[in-house]
Amino acid sequence: LHGLRFCGVAVLSWTLDRPWIRQRTGGGMTREEEIVVGLSGLRGSVSLIMALMVLHRLDDPGGTYAPKIAVWTSGIVLMTLLINGTTIGDVCKYLGLTKKSQAQTEVYRGLRQSIANGMVSLIKKMHGSQRFPVADW
Repeated sequence: LHGLRFCGVAVLSWTLDRPWIRQRTGGGMTREEEIVVGLSGLRGSVSLIMALMVLHRLDDPGGTYAPKIAVWTSGIVLMTLLINGTTIGDVCKYLGLTKKSQAQTEVYRGLRQSIANGMVSLIKKMHGSQRFPVADW
């Protein structure tokens, strides 16, 4: 499954990297981003829905295949969620995708301060408002 997903990501990334597409979209992805996209794709949502559709079909004589398909598909989806979900953070750290530049850090600090200031002014307005007379400030 991962091999097919990585091939698909590579083909789509190559397509996005073409000059006539790059000027419209801003370009493709780095190799590190391709790896993360390949690992963190949808984990069986379509296959799980299809398995549930088979489970609820009425023309399965004796109900022999539908329960097996549902159990196996659910198990595979659960395993990929558990394995990939617990490892994707470490993969991102290893690939260096979690490092922030100085500019990103400054923007984050500025936004945090702006939100905090907005909340303080909103609380002051609420404190003096007649809409909240029973609030214990």
